[in-house]
This record gives sequence, structure tokens and C-alpha cells, in this order.
Amino acid sequence: MDKELTAVITGGNKGIGADLARTMLDAGYRVVSVARRAPEFSHERLSSVEADLLDDAAVSAAAAEIAGRHDVTHFVQNAGLIWPNLIEDASAEDITGLAQLHLAPPSRF
Repeated sequence: MDKELTAVITGGNKGIGADLARTMLDAGYRVVSVARRAPEFSHERLSSVEADLLDDAAVSAAAAEIAGRHDVTHFVQNAGLIWPNLIEDASAEDITGLAQLHLAPPSRF
């Protein structure tokens, strides 16, 4: 028997992430969207975990919840954020926030 394919998609609730989720659902995957809000669409193989990916504790809790409910085979780091600053105007908090968003989720899941 083939193993069911399950993908976690950060930012899978809208935009490119939602398109990725739909494409993977159409291909037979089970999809778990991780974002601050649930997707605006539904599917029998779609589930959602709401978490702020800028919050390290929320990322850890989401990862634990997903690991307890799903056998994840794929991870898509799609969540993104643009803070429109020139690099010389970026604060340390801006850089830390971007690193948290882009690097922490993949290391937890």
C-alpha cells in the first residue's frame, strides 16, 4: 500500500499558498495550511492550523499539533512578508522578524 502524501504549507490560506494547496489537493495530497487565518476554501483533505509564524512559541505549538495528527511527507515554506524599507532603514527587529518567519518554521516541522 502506498503511503498517503501529506504536505504542510505555511501561508497556505491565500495567494500563492492557496494555489499551491489547491494544486496539491488536486494531485491527491492531504494538505495542512499553517497561517494566522484559515483558508477561505474547503476540501475534505484540507486542514488548517492557525498560528502566527512570527511567534516562536506558536510555531512550536503548531508543529507539535500537526505532528500529533499527521504523518507529514512534504513541507512547503511559502509564508512571506514584505516590510517596505530600504536596507539602511531596516531595524534589527525587522531583520529578526524576517529571519523568524523564513527560517524558524522549516526547522520546527
